[in-house]
Amino acid sequence: MDAIAETRAGYMRACDRDRADRHARVALEKDRAKILHVVVDDKFIDWAIREFEAVEPGIHEYIIIDGASPFRYVKYPGVRSCPRSLFPREMSREDVKAVVFHYLASSHYDLLDLIPESKTVI
Repeated sequence: MDAIAETRAGYMRACDRDRADRHARVALEKDRAKILHVVVDDKFIDWAIREFEAVEPGIHEYIIIDGASPFRYVKYPGVRSCPRSLFPREMSREDVKAVVFHYLASSHYDLLDLIPESKTVI
């Protein structure tokens, strides 16, 4: 085998290993437990998101109940609006292991009744 063929074969093996590594990371990410952060509005949450993501990136999801998108203040692209009617579906997800409320307004107390006992609530 000449030098060019050896180089090409080595490159192909490296690409195959890289592809396998990427698939393994994606599979792990799908099985990873998630923490769902329930936010009242989009003010003052970016700093908290930065802190949570710095500690454990990729396991946090952020929702604003009945939030009007596009958001005015929040800059983090992972924040999404969740209609109150879809909150039970979010709580039934197997990958969501914990729910963190960033301020619990009295108008959101009823959401607590929709969270299964198997989930940790903060």
